[in-house]
Amino acid sequence: MRQTLEVCEKEPKEGEVRGCATNVESLADFARGILGSDSKVEILRSSLLSNPSTPLVQNYTILEFAEMSTGDIVPCHSEPYPYPVYYCHFQLGAESKVFKVHLRGENGEMIDSAFLCHMDTSTWRPGHVAFRLLGVKAGDTEVCHFMAAHDLAMFPVPK
Repeated sequence: MRQTLEVCEKEPKEGEVRGCATNVESLADFARGILGSDSKVEILRSSLLSNPSTPLVQNYTILEFAEMSTGDIVPCHSEPYPYPVYYCHFQLGAESKVFKVHLRGENGEMIDSAFLCHMDTSTWRPGHVAFRLLGVKAGDTEVCHFMAAHDLAMFPVPK
């Protein structure tokens, strides 16, 4: 609980907006504060579709994927706490893409996942773990990743 409180109370970096939400209304309010007060917000959630007690460390096959949005996307991460808490953040001026991906594990487990691509990494810390894992430098390439179970990506619905 202490870690969640520290994350939620931490001051944002320059050019960043961050905060924590505890219900759908506060999630939508946070997103509208970034995306525009008149925006209709869509929420994409990573979730297990089959038996959640099966092991997650296995190979997965991508069955389907669809690009959901490009531009301003607000990712929110489920935090450990006695009730639902989501840590949400947004980097001003940073374009992202989000995809909905349907996966099947070797054991038949089915997952719908949000897959997020950060298109410009030039302002990221040079020592960011993604650069070490990918063997690249800040700004060299986009960084994409699956969002963990129960994490969210919020984006405006096109008008």
